[in-house]
Amino acid sequence: MPEGEKLTAIVLAGGMGTRLATRVPDRPKVLAEVNGEPFIVKLLRQLVLAKFKQVIVCTGHRASEVEAVINDHFGSNNICFSRETLPMGTGGALALAGEYVLGQYALVLNGDSFIQVDYQDLLMWHCAHGARVSLVVTSIENSGRFGNVTLGKNGRVCGFSEKVEQSGNRGNLINAGVYLINKSILQTLSRTPNSSFEQEVLPKLIPDRVYGYISDRPFIDIGTPDSFDQADSFFNTKYPAMGK
Repeated sequence: MPEGEKLTAIVLAGGMGTRLATRVPDRPKVLAEVNGEPFIVKLLRQLVLAKFKQVIVCTGHRASEVEAVINDHFGSNNICFSRETLPMGTGGALALAGEYVLGQYALVLNGDSFIQVDYQDLLMWHCAHGARVSLVVTSIENSGRFGNVTLGKNGRVCGFSEKVEQSGNRGNLINAGVYLINKSILQTLSRTPNSSFEQEVLPKLIPDRVYGYISDRPFIDIGTPDSFDQADSFFNTKYPAMGK
């Protein structure tokens, strides 16, 4: 990508995936197979095709398995690993990975969700708004399981609502699990175990120029049995080019 020297990609892939254990009992969540290949391969493929010069994968739970699969599929495609030795949560994982970031900005992706993004456009939008954090937001049919994002003038984030598992909310904006973060933010994060970037860090950053970049592209996460069961069909119909 033209701005590759400014932008490092970080993929959060260290979680245990407890909720998905009934469907995928024998491997880490990010290695759950969708259309015959590990989910994280689909996620990383779009970064490789976008010609990122640096991709950092944050590993933790069964890290050696995750790293071996990625190496088998991508070899030396500018992918390196930031391995945690105890559960750090997404906040701690980003703090660990932050020291390896070479560019001015980090594109952070959750390892269990997928939405196709024009990264160059996101970076230009981020810079044009003077943002310190930009999160990709999208509208889905039932948003209660994810919690909602409220945007104000010019796309600035006003607040987040809590997840409501049985909510009937429809069409509300959710956090799609993709963030563009200034490196200076990463350098302030604490390496506290089990810290959550989404729940503990991001809400506190709202006064510090956090913006929501709206996408209308199809979104999925595989974090629950129901959503994982829909993944094969989702990619076949919404992103057929991402098939194996």
